[in-house]
Amino acid sequence: MRRITIVFFAALTFQLVSISCIEERNPQVLLYVTNLAMTRETQCIIQVGAGANQLMRTFSILDFALGNRYFAFPLIRNQLPSIFTVNESSVSENVNETNYVQIIGAYVEYDLGELAGQMTSDVIANAFTDPTFVFSNSGLLIAPGIEGVIGLEIVPNKQAGHIREALAKLAKTKAAIQGTSAEIVAYVTLEGMLQDGTVVKSNLFYFPLKLCFGCLIAKTVSNCNDLPEGVQPPCIPGQDDTVDCRLCCFMGGDPDLCYCNE
Repeated sequence: MRRITIVFFAALTFQLVSISCIEERNPQVLLYVTNLAMTRETQCIIQVGAGANQLMRTFSILDFALGNRYFAFPLIRNQLPSIFTVNESSVSENVNETNYVQIIGAYVEYDLGELAGQMTSDVIANAFTDPTFVFSNSGLLIAPGIEGVIGLEIVPNKQAGHIREALAKLAKTKAAIQGTSAEIVAYVTLEGMLQDGTVVKSNLFYFPLKLCFGCLIAKTVSNCNDLPEGVQPPCIPGQDDTVDCRLCCFMGGDPDLCYCNE
């Protein structure tokens, strides 16, 4: 059944552009638990099962001055029991485990909020009306009762280009663009496949995302040429982590926003 709802987020009312029916969600099989954070603190490595040392990412930022796509790292749990647990007394020692789930990708739908008013009906129809399917960056196979993590481009270049253009229109003038921000929500449903070919889909995961121009650029000095040793870029420029203004241009950032002086 198609969901028609109003989402209240950050004191703004967002009308869903498209939240359609994704058939056969099976959270009892495939559970989207949370998103993990890839940062310098984790040495740009995602470590499943790191416990308290693992950082979660529940709210994210995409800075269009530095990047034009957004990657999430879903923590996924295979909820199926092992066949050896279910049929302990009857399973032969020669039988292999069959309750693995391979993660194929995800369907992503967007609540564009106020940005929808800055897009034409053709853009919305061609890029945002139907769910966008994005493939996982790895063919992860998760054993029964085990958690795994994948990389998932939940805002691909096509959608990001239209979103960036709409955000720029919202700013109205070039001088105001750096102070302009907006929020969207990505609704993500993971898709996996059992060993017998059965396709399963996860629970619907709500992923809020702040959009901006230059909000992740740290203007900490007045001399742009004064680059001390040890200053390193974030794991993925343009998302979540701040960037020293002296590194901005070297990473292909927007030259109009990569200045250090206010």
